[in-house]
Amino acid sequence: MLAQKSTGVSRSHMKFHQLTQALRAHYGDNVQEVEALHWAVELMIDARRSQVVHVLLKERMVNNLDASRLVMDSPIGPLPLRYDLESLLRRNAVLDLGAISIQDLQDAEGALVPYLSLRATRLMRTATEEEIWEILDKVAHVADALEKEIFADDRH
Repeated sequence: MLAQKSTGVSRSHMKFHQLTQALRAHYGDNVQEVEALHWAVELMIDARRSQVVHVLLKERMVNNLDASRLVMDSPIGPLPLRYDLESLLRRNAVLDLGAISIQDLQDAEGALVPYLSLRATRLMRTATEEEIWEILDKVAHVADALEKEIFADDRH
């Protein structure tokens, strides 16, 4: 029988599976599979606040090289009317990890709403376990701090 050569994408998929199993073991019921390669983790910030971080694997091959990315994204809240977008860009400039982004997300009625979120990515094949845990923690804490600053309440 011939051995089948494994691709880089399947290695990233296996590494992602190991990550989700570690998340499940560490956070228990605070981890949910949203869909294949998309998980949501609720991290406790303090006794009264928590923050949800979506953990996704975006699989991709470029020139026969695994270019799959681990994406960690945490919602902050709907883009406030008359929000100073220049201050948002300036805030991005001082972040040492990730970026504040605006995404169109569906609300409960199905309408698209411009939404602030904090997103960080890392090349999956080179990410170490320590880096992944650090990114997860930092995304949750920075997104929560922004949420508290902008909205003054705990939304996610």
